[in-house]
Amino acid sequence: LVSPGSYAIEFRKLASKLFQVDPDWIVPANGSDESLTVITRSFCDADETIAYPYPSYVLYESLAQIQGCKVVRLKLNSDWQWNPKEAEQLRKTARVFYVPNPNSPTGNVWSAEQLCELLPNRGVLVLDEAYGDFCQVPHRGELLRDDRFDRRMIVTRTFSKSYSLAGIRFGFAIAHPEVISGMQKVKDSYNCDTVAIAAATAAMADQDWMQQNRAKILATRERLAAALPAFGFRVCPSEANFLWTTHATGRHREIYEQLKQQKILIRYMRFPDALP
Repeated sequence: LVSPGSYAIEFRKLASKLFQVDPDWIVPANGSDESLTVITRSFCDADETIAYPYPSYVLYESLAQIQGCKVVRLKLNSDWQWNPKEAEQLRKTARVFYVPNPNSPTGNVWSAEQLCELLPNRGVLVLDEAYGDFCQVPHRGELLRDDRFDRRMIVTRTFSKSYSLAGIRFGFAIAHPEVISGMQKVKDSYNCDTVAIAAATAAMADQDWMQQNRAKILATRERLAAALPAFGFRVCPSEANFLWTTHATGRHREIYEQLKQQKILIRYMRFPDALP
């Protein structure tokens, strides 16, 4: 048996070329969820504050609860935008500001100018790019090199979506080496197994296949988005691999159950305390 390398050196070399950074900007993880766990443990002590746009990825709240942190939701309006004044207040207290971009479950993307509004005064801004490869213009490390973020942005990535490799449980975080150094002290020594590292390295090396896979998924998304309005659905523009839809009747639970009976599986989501 071969012991897994604790730093996945070959993988980091390939990823660093794609994101135009040095290998010491990258730390591997057992799925991007582990990256988020390590970030929470590294940069937010108990009784400090984690913030995130809402509705969004609810794991952020679970991580805050485990760490004993406070969590504050930055409520989004019906256009999936936040109130700049509320964002400014949160910047003063948040030690970690999580932002999925594209957002889950809405699929919208926020600009660099908007993201600047969320950089904590004393903390890190985490750009959760689980769906980043599906953007119209995929991010390749540009924001990490943007001086406006003062070396305090962390980007997290996964192989579960655009590479269709959810089963290998592999992700990685990208940030300035000073930030990565702090995360290295917190993560488990051998958090990724040999098979996962090998699979991720091979997948990262074959960008042509990933782009073909991405193109198929985007074609399916566009075909579905064009067809759904004829059935009474309102479809929000998406830059992810899914669509957020509502129905004119408002009978979403009933529609979900009817589709399930026909072996058409969708995700039924409710955010009763969100504005949209």
